[in-house]
Amino acid sequence: MKVILIQGKANIGKTTLCNRIDEWLLNNRIYELQQLISSRKSGQKSSIKEIIKIEVIKKILPHNDFYAVYDIQFSEGGNKRVIINTLSDCNTITEFENFYNNNKNNGYDVFITTIRNRNTPQKVIKEFYEKELKSINLPTKPNGIINLNKNPITNVVDSYAMLYYEFISLFEKLI
Repeated sequence: MKVILIQGKANIGKTTLCNRIDEWLLNNRIYELQQLISSRKSGQKSSIKEIIKIEVIKKILPHNDFYAVYDIQFSEGGNKRVIINTLSDCNTITEFENFYNNNKNNGYDVFITTIRNRNTPQKVIKEFYEKELKSINLPTKPNGIINLNKNPITNVVDSYAMLYYEFISLFEKLI
């Protein structure tokens, strides 16, 4: 399982970015956006294929938070499972952990989660994913960190820019 942390202080855009990722996956736009990105890069071959089917189990929570599992079938390269968690508070991580455990029967390929900086919520989520990764004998280091403290999301344009220029290229390497 690959891990992507979306890090930042409270109200900086972590959940907004996750909602953009969710929208991107649900609108079956990986292939289209990848073509756009590939044409922007000189001669790099795309590793992401067209989605032919996607199934989602999603729990929507107050304050635009959610967690979801995406079973994605690509035209080439088989299937992938992605899980997203926007809960970065201590009092809600148990709810996500139950969801995670109830849906992990087929495993996960990519785990995307929000995480706060240098405080208890960060510790709780790090402990959770480190424990989970250790249980399946994977390194406990994330494969990518998107730090919103450097580039906070303050409007819709920022959220799409972060999706297109930060997240998609990282996701492409992991999927």
